Amino acid sequence: MGLLVLMIVLVVVVVVGGYVEPKPQPNNLLPHTLLFMHTQHGTTHQQHRYDRHVHNPDKHHNRSAKSGRRHSADVKVFVDGGGGKVSGFLHHFWRSTGLCPPSPHSSPQPFLLSQDEALNLALVGSAPHQAFTQVRIHWLFDLVNASLEWSVGGEVVMTPVYNFSQLDTLLDHLYHHHLRPGFELMGNPGGIFTDLENDTQVIWWRDLVTQTAARYTGRYGLEWVGSWRWETWNEPDHHDFDNLNFTVQGFLNYYDACRAGLDAVWEGMVLGGPGGSCRDPGFSSMCWALLTHCHQGTSYFPPHRPPRIDFISIHKKGQEDADSILTEEVHTINIIRRSFPRLHHIPVINDEGDFMKGWWRGLTWRADARYPAMVARAVALHLPLLSSMRYELLSFDNAFLNYRPSFFDQRTLVARFQMNSSLPVHVQMVKKWSYSVMGLLARLGHRLLPHYTSPHLPNLSLISSCRGCDSGDGVVTSAGEPNEVDNRLQFLAQDSQIPVTTPTTSVTATPSLITVSRGDDDDGRDSDAAGTSRGVNDSAGSSDGDGGGSGDGGPAGSSDDGGPGSSDDGGSSGDGGPAGSSDNGGGSGDGGNGSSVNGAGNDDSVGDRGHSDGADGDVGSSWEVTVLLTRSKGTVTNASNSFTVRVTVAIPKRLVGGVLVAAMYRLGWGQKGPYEAWQEVGSPEEPSRQQLKYIRAYEGGNRVGPVGVVVMRPVLQVTLNMTLPDLQLLHLCQPHPATPGQVVGVRTMGVTSSDILVTSSDILVTWTDERITTRCILRYEVERSVRNRGGPYRRVSGKTVTDNNFSGIPSHDSQGRR
Repeated sequence: MGLLVLMIVLVVVVVVGGYVEPKPQPNNLLPHTLLFMHTQHGTTHQQHRYDRHVHNPDKHHNRSAKSGRRHSADVKVFVDGGGGKVSGFLHHFWRSTGLCPPSPHSSPQPFLLSQDEALNLALVGSAPHQAFTQVRIHWLFDLVNASLEWSVGGEVVMTPVYNFSQLDTLLDHLYHHHLRPGFELMGNPGGIFTDLENDTQVIWWRDLVTQTAARYTGRYGLEWVGSWRWETWNEPDHHDFDNLNFTVQGFLNYYDACRAGLDAVWEGMVLGGPGGSCRDPGFSSMCWALLTHCHQGTSYFPPHRPPRIDFISIHKKGQEDADSILTEEVHTINIIRRSFPRLHHIPVINDEGDFMKGWWRGLTWRADARYPAMVARAVALHLPLLSSMRYELLSFDNAFLNYRPSFFDQRTLVARFQMNSSLPVHVQMVKKWSYSVMGLLARLGHRLLPHYTSPHLPNLSLISSCRGCDSGDGVVTSAGEPNEVDNRLQFLAQDSQIPVTTPTTSVTATPSLITVSRGDDDDGRDSDAAGTSRGVNDSAGSSDGDGGGSGDGGPAGSSDDGGPGSSDDGGSSGDGGPAGSSDNGGGSGDGGNGSSVNGAGNDDSVGDRGHSDGADGDVGSSWEVTVLLTRSKGTVTNASNSFTVRVTVAIPKRLVGGVLVAAMYRLGWGQKGPYEAWQEVGSPEEPSRQQLKYIRAYEGGNRVGPVGVVVMRPVLQVTLNMTLPDLQLLHLCQPHPATPGQVVGVRTMGVTSSDILVTSSDILVTWTDERITTRCILRYEVERSVRNRGGPYRRVSGKTVTDNNFSGIPSHDSQGRR
C-alpha cells in the first residue's frame, strides 16, 4: 500500500504572470488585442520586455456607424485610486451562507454526513480568498446522541450522557476547509429534553452547552472557537422545537442557560438571537420577549441581571429583489433601536437575507445572471448601514443541495447531479454563478475608495476599493464631477516579444505528504522537491461510494415564515447518503499542527488555527484597485436596454511610467453560464463526462485579460457596455514584487469512489490561498505525476482554474495508471 501511495502526486501551481486568453466576447471592456506581462522571479532583478509596436486604443473605441464619431458615455464614473482619499474600512460582511438538513430533523446524519454534503462544503470552503467564512447549519444538536443514566453521588440522580462523535465528524470537515459553523444551539439530543420550565432540564441544557463549547475549544483551540457565532434556536416563533415544549418563559430560560453555558468556558464567547423575522408581536412573541429580557429582564442564573446579547439576528427576505430586503431591515432595526435603547450598541445581522423565501422553489432567476447581479446589488446597498446601524453580517443562506427535477433553479451554490444510473452511484457538482459572484466579491479590497457617478441611475450600483493603498501617497482629487479624461493609455499588442517564463509556486501533494517546491518554468514540471511534509488526504466519501444519490424527495414541512413547520429550510433532498462519512486521512495540512482526524469519535486535538481573515487585512504591499459595477432590477431582463459606462480611475503618481495589469470579469445577461450550457446540451438529468466537461467550461463567468498597461498619465480610463442585468468587475494590479506565496492545505476527495487510488475515480482537489499575498492570480494549474514527486508532471486541469478547487478525472498513462 505504501508503494501505491507514492504513485499519485498532485501539484498545484500558482501563476501570477499572463497568457493570451481565448477570443474575448463582444462588448467587453478591454480591447480585443490583449497583452500580457510576464514576470521572471527568482533572480535579483526583474525584466520586462515589450514589443515596440504600441496599440492605439482610440482606434478600437466604439464609433457611430453613421457619423464615425464616438458615442459619448451614458454614465461617467470617477474613482479616486490615487491615494488622495480613502473613504474607510471595507468589512467583508457578506461571507456567510447556510443550509438545513431535510426532515426528519431528529436524524440529520444521513444528509449532513453524506458524501454529497462533504463535497458541497469542500467547494464552499475552497472558494477563493475566503469568500465564505461561515456556514450556518440547523439542527446540529441532533447529531449528538444522548441517554439518561443513573449517577450515584451524594444522591442517586438521572444524568445525561452525550456522544458527540457524529458532530465531531461534521465540525472536523468544516475546520479542515476553514469554515466556521454558525452554531445554532438547536436540536434535542436523544429526545431527552421536554420542558425548559423544568429546573432540572434548564441545568441540563446549560451543562450541554458547556460541554459542547469546552469540547471544541480543546479540539480546535480557543482562538478558532472564540471566533464562532453561537446563536439561539432558529425562528422560535415558528414553534418547530423538536418535541420540546417551549413556552415564552421556557425560551427565556433556554437563552439564559445558553449564555451561562458558554460563559463557563470563556466569557468572550459570542451569542446572539433571536434568529427570526421579528414581525408584529402577535406573531413574533418570542422574538420581542427575548429582546425585552436582554434589555431589562432577570437572568435565571446569578447574578440575575439582564443577560448579555452579543448580536441581534433577524431574518428579512426579499420579494425577488435586493432592495426590499434593505427596506424591511431598516424598518425592523429602527423599531429595535427605539424600543430598546440599552441595546443600541449591539450589532445587527441578517443571517437569512435571501431574495425569496422557500429555498426549494424552482425559480429560473436563481439559475442565470439575475441572481449574481442581485447579490452584488444587495452588498452595495448595505454599505451605508455598516456604521449607521451597526450592521455586521448579511447571509444569502444558499448552501442547500438541490434535488430532481431541479438542478440550477433552487437556492443553491452548486448544481448537484445524482448519477443514479452509473456504477458506482455517485454525485457530480457544477458551480453555479451564485458561487462565482462570491469569488468576485472576495476580490474587493479592504479600503473603500471615493467615487463619483453622473448621472445617477437607480438600478446601477458601484463599489470601489483598494489594497496596498496609502492615503498619503499620490494625487489628491477634488470632489464633484470630474472633467472627461482622454484615454492616453498604451496597450501592448498581442504579438509582443515577452519572455514566456512566469513565477510559479507549486505544492506537491500525496496521500501521505506535501512537498513545497518552486518551478523555474511555466509548468513547474522540472521542479525539485523542497520544504516540509504534512498529511493531506481527505477521503470524505463513503466506502460504498453511493454518495446518497439514490433518492429524490420534495419539500417537506416547509413553512418559510408562514406558520408552523421548519421555516425556510424544510425542503427535502431525499438523500440516503452514508452516515458517518468523514475525513479519514492525514492531518489538516493547512498550517495547523498536522494532527490526524480519523473520523467519528476521535477526541484528539486537531490543532489551533489562527483567526486569519485575509479579506479584512492588508494582503501584500502592491497596489490594487477593484471597481465592481452591477445593474439589477429584480427579475427584470432587457437585453436591448443597455448603456455605456466610462470609468476613470486616478492612479498614484509613483506608478506613472510603470506598468499595471488589468483584468475584467463579467457575469452578464446574454452570456453563457453553466445553466445555459446545460440547456444547450439538452438539460440532461445525468450528464455524461463530456457534457460535464462542457458545462464546467462555463463556470466562473467571462474574464478578459489580464492586459498590461503602460501608465503614461495618472489616470486610466475604460469604457464598458452594461445590460440588464449585469455584473462587471475591473481589477487593476501593480505587478507583485515577489513570488505570490505558497498554496497550502491541499486535500483530495474521491467522487466516484472513496478510494482516490482507484484508477477510474473522479476526484475533487481543494487547497487554500491563505498564504497567497496578492489577489492578482492569473490561474492555478493542477498537475500529476504517475511515478513520484520527482516527476515528470502532466497538467490535468484543462481549463483556467481561478477557484481553490479542481474537479475532474485524472488522465491515464499507457499502463492505466493515474
